[in-house]
Amino acid sequence: YLSSNRDSSFDQLKQNNNYYFDGRNLDIYLIIEVKHLTTEDEIKVQWEKIENSSCKIIQKNIVNPEQKGSGKIIISLVKKNDMYPSGGYN
Repeated sequence: YLSSNRDSSFDQLKQNNNYYFDGRNLDIYLIIEVKHLTTEDEIKVQWEKIENSSCKIIQKNIVNPEQKGSGKIIISLVKKNDMYPSGGYN
């Protein structure tokens, strides 16, 4: 799930997969809750910004776990000129 608070939980947010952030958001995080992840696993992430009813990929990340286990993986969207453009993100 996406959040501007890295310590949030999905149950607290009760949102869907489309998130609108205005330019005032300090940070945008993708928070992935995982179970039984191994060092053989690979998580690929594509950040998309919704523009004119279409999606544009603005960032890609690949996560390779260093150890097996369960928990949260938190990935931050990189800011451009120290801010995010207002809009919807997937």
